[in-house]
Amino acid sequence: MFIQGLRKVLPQRFKRAIREYLQTLTRLQSEAGGNAGPPPLWIHQTRPLLPPLPSVAQLLQNSDEEYVRSGVLDLSPYLEETAQREVLRKLSQDEIKQFVKADPYPLPAPEDREGYHGDQHVRYWISGLGDYVLFRALLLEQQVKLSAPFSLLDLGCASGRVLRHFATHESGLQVYGADINRTYVMWVNAHLPRSIQCFQNTILPSLPFGDNTLDFVYGCSVFTHIDDYESAWLLEIRRVLKPGGFAFMTIHSDRTWKDMHGDHFMYKYFLTAPHAIEDLGIPQVTPEVFAGDMPADRVVLTHTGYPINNTNVFHTIAYIRENWGRFFKICKIVPKAHGGQQDGILLLKE
Repeated sequence: MFIQGLRKVLPQRFKRAIREYLQTLTRLQSEAGGNAGPPPLWIHQTRPLLPPLPSVAQLLQNSDEEYVRSGVLDLSPYLEETAQREVLRKLSQDEIKQFVKADPYPLPAPEDREGYHGDQHVRYWISGLGDYVLFRALLLEQQVKLSAPFSLLDLGCASGRVLRHFATHESGLQVYGADINRTYVMWVNAHLPRSIQCFQNTILPSLPFGDNTLDFVYGCSVFTHIDDYESAWLLEIRRVLKPGGFAFMTIHSDRTWKDMHGDHFMYKYFLTAPHAIEDLGIPQVTPEVFAGDMPADRVVLTHTGYPINNTNVFHTIAYIRENWGRFFKICKIVPKAHGGQQDGILLLKE
C-alpha cells in the first residue's frame, strides 16, 4: 500500500514542481524583456530541418577548402596544436580514404550543427574524425577494443559530429546519442545510420538506461556549461556505466583561464557580453578578473542578458581530482582535447 501510495503521490509532486518551475521561468523571461534564451529543461525548436549537404566524398570532388588537394583529403592544415594532432598524423592516406569511403551520409548545414566550422564543411567532418580516433586511441591505451557488444553514449551529440564515425567505422557497436536540442536529434534520426539510437534528453541528470549498461560515455563541451547538477550528472553517468567502463569529459581548465587574454576569442566574448561571477559576488566581469589565477577552484561565468542556458564553467585540475575523483578514478588528463580551449578527463568506474 505504501509503495502504491508513492506511485500516485510522486508523479503529482513532480508535475507540480515542474509547473512551478515553468511559472518562475516565464516570469524571469518577462522581466528580461523576452530575451531569455531557449526554453527550459530542453531546447524545442520548431523550424524544419535545412536540406542536408552532400557526403564528405562528394564534397571532396568539388571543394576549394584548404584540406582538399585534387580530390584527396590533406589533413596537414588541420594538424594544429591539439590532442587530435598526434593520432591524425599517424593515419596513412589509404586509411583516410577508407574513412571517407565508409561514410556516405550527408553532412548537416551549419545551422543544423551548432554552427561548427561555419562553411568549412570538410573541416567539420575532419573534426569529428579527430575526436573518434583520439577516443579509440585512449581506450586502446586502457586495453579496451571497440568490438561487439561494446556500447557507448555521446552525451550532447548535436548532429552526430563524432557519433557518425563510431557508427560508420566500427561494426557491431551499440551506439547511442543524446542532446537537449530536438532539432539535432531529428537530424541524426533523419540522415545518419539507423544503427544510431538518438534521443532528446533534458538538463536534469536522468538517462534512460539501466544500471551498469554502457561501456563508454563521452561528452564534448558538456560540463563546460553545467552550472547546476554537476555532481548528480557525474553520479548518473557512473550509474549507467558498467564496472570497468570509461567516461571522457572535456572542461575549461585553469590552463584555459591562463590562456584567456588579448585576442583570445573567449576573453573577448566574456568582456563584450555582460557576464557576472555570482558565487564570488562579481556583478560584472572586467579584464582584472583574468589578470591572475582563477579566483576559485570552480568558477561559473553567467551571461546576465538572459536567465537560462547561459553559463561557462571553469574547473581547476585540483578541483577535478578532489571532487570528480570521489566518483571515478582519474586515469588521464588530456590537454587541448576539444580545440585549444578545453582539456579532457578520462574517468574509470571501478
